Amino acid sequence: MNARLQFRNWQILVRLVSIYCSLACLSFSSLAQEEQETELITGKQFPDGFGVERSSFSPDKRYGVLAPDSDHYDWTKQQNKLVEVNTGRTLTVINAETGCAGFTNHGGIEPSHWSADGSLLLWEVAGKWSPRALVLLKIEDGKVKWQRDLLKMAQQAILMRTRRFLPKDFVVNARTIDVQVTGEEDAQLSLPVAVYAEFDSNPNPELEPPPNSVYVHSEMEATVNSEGKLIVKSFRKE
Repeated sequence: MNARLQFRNWQILVRLVSIYCSLACLSFSSLAQEEQETELITGKQFPDGFGVERSSFSPDKRYGVLAPDSDHYDWTKQQNKLVEVNTGRTLTVINAETGCAGFTNHGGIEPSHWSADGSLLLWEVAGKWSPRALVLLKIEDGKVKWQRDLLKMAQQAILMRTRRFLPKDFVVNARTIDVQVTGEEDAQLSLPVAVYAEFDSNPNPELEPPPNSVYVHSEMEATVNSEGKLIVKSFRKE
């Protein structure tokens, strides 16, 4: 009789543990979903359908980048703005393709990089072959002193040097020129900023180049100085 009672108690304990684990998993899933849904910080100081991307907060949480949700995203407009989080005051519109909250890969917002003192912001929007946006902003006394479209600047610089190796009628798709800001991933942003650009006339290795096509690959290293000027350090063609 005692053995049967002990076995019954053991069965009840197993069921209770199973129920507890199920509830814990459900709670964890709900918290994860809630955290994902609150990536965009909204408020009355922002327009409907817009909020500050949590990963764009400055070190002191004073500034952040305003972004649309998927229902208010308009690829024809520049919708990202550097704003003061508490008041919604706009410091500047970011002059680049818009990053949308909730998007992944193409058009998705990459975590922002700031300098330790909050005077520099690197804003990046993801793309397939290259970022859709890569903008460096200089903030001073609560205002944007300048912003530089590093993507276009680097693409123009490497293309100008690569053109002499390409046929005159060669059509270049700017998205095939990859541009990245280099350095240690977790390092604080600081000037000069190191920039790397890579051009490849056939960026997709899975596709065979057309017959009799010209294959050109080139790389460029540059820096951006305190005035926001791009200075090319090296260029090489393979």
